[in-house]
Amino acid sequence: MPLEIHHIPYQSDPGVWLSALADEPYPLMLDSNDPNLGRYHIITANPSQWLTLNGTQLSCNGASVGHFTQSDASPDICWQAIDALRQSLDPAKSELPFPGGLAGFLGYDFGVWEHLGTPPARDSIAPALWVGRYDWALIADKKQRKSHLLFDSDLSATFRNRIRDLFTELSVHQRSPVTASLNLSPDTAWPEYQQAIEQIKTYIAQGDSYQINFTQRFSGICPTLSRGIALYRDLRSKQTGPFSAFLGLNDDNQILSFSPERLVSCDQEGLVLAQPIKGTIRRGERPQDDQQLAQALSASEKDIAENLMIVDLLRNDLSKVCQPHSVSVPKLFELQSFSTVHHLVSSIKGRLCPDKQPLDLLRACFPGGSITGAPKKRAMQIIQELEQNNRSVYCGSMFYLGRNNCFDASITIRTLIRHKDNLYCWGGGGITIGSEAEAEYQESLDKIARLTNHRA
Repeated sequence: MPLEIHHIPYQSDPGVWLSALADEPYPLMLDSNDPNLGRYHIITANPSQWLTLNGTQLSCNGASVGHFTQSDASPDICWQAIDALRQSLDPAKSELPFPGGLAGFLGYDFGVWEHLGTPPARDSIAPALWVGRYDWALIADKKQRKSHLLFDSDLSATFRNRIRDLFTELSVHQRSPVTASLNLSPDTAWPEYQQAIEQIKTYIAQGDSYQINFTQRFSGICPTLSRGIALYRDLRSKQTGPFSAFLGLNDDNQILSFSPERLVSCDQEGLVLAQPIKGTIRRGERPQDDQQLAQALSASEKDIAENLMIVDLLRNDLSKVCQPHSVSVPKLFELQSFSTVHHLVSSIKGRLCPDKQPLDLLRACFPGGSITGAPKKRAMQIIQELEQNNRSVYCGSMFYLGRNNCFDASITIRTLIRHKDNLYCWGGGGITIGSEAEAEYQESLDKIARLTNHRA
């Protein structure tokens, strides 16, 4: 199906466009909010179809299409429903990443169902899965400083004109000065956190696992004057994240993600890229201190060992859907620096098998090994035993799959969920036999420092 393409003035702050969609259903921005990483912003709203998994109830456009019991051991019907949405798309040729297609998220609890056979309980703060079919998108190219508005030509002229009109008067959407502050507190008491770390180290010593990614939830009240898109834009101005995202599920429920981590991507030629993060240290206040901290991370035997374990796990995941002998590791332990922390990032590449498609790739890798531990299944069992709160959207994945078969997926770390008057976020890290509870606790604070009033 041909595309109708319009060129509109470029905006250095893509949040202006997102604010223009505030009254549209399911506004979405996939946001390359980093000066050095990522090229495109994707902004859209008003999907023609959407899938939602709430507890054991799967619905499409609000109508039930499946109900599961706690004895159901497979989420196949959900994957089949997502694939049916994919098959409903007319292919489109475009060099831009998203000429319409599917976009949404899988929550970590959906991954628990996949690997442990336990369907998600009804989560009061967010669905376990939400995927929409979007038939138009605004694509902003940071490199060329150009903006493209793409419509499926089957959309009515009335709809297309209305969306175009939303982007003509943007002065009213300029961001107001930031006044809100977030006061989020840990939901896990220190003695319980310390006890969990010691139990994990016992499991590792017994040979149950090599490492466990253990997290804790933080919660608090959402500021009255800065909610939804306004809160996202406030927080976005304070931090970078090449895989940031905003999704408005309704007036009382939004996902605000500032993720630095790609789960996996696949281009139109079938080239696959996974980029796990393992290894974190805070940024220094002075350049000299910052450099010393970065060097310490690069030399950390613990962090390098953690990273290598997850690289091996992901090589195995990719081998399930990639062509034989195509999986390679061109970069190990690359230092990448973000607004509050340095990370060690590795890159694993492959080529997708001809009989596989990007949703198969997503299923093979989900949830990401960097946020479970290794081996994946046993690590997830220990997480379920020891973490006090469901992870919900956190440690899941936001993704898009374009009509041109371009696919990219993040890991939803550094992520807030707003539900009515409350805000939730999580922080954590990889636990090994040599971990110290105090240092791991501090790392969980470092990672969310710009999201909360906790100082890194």
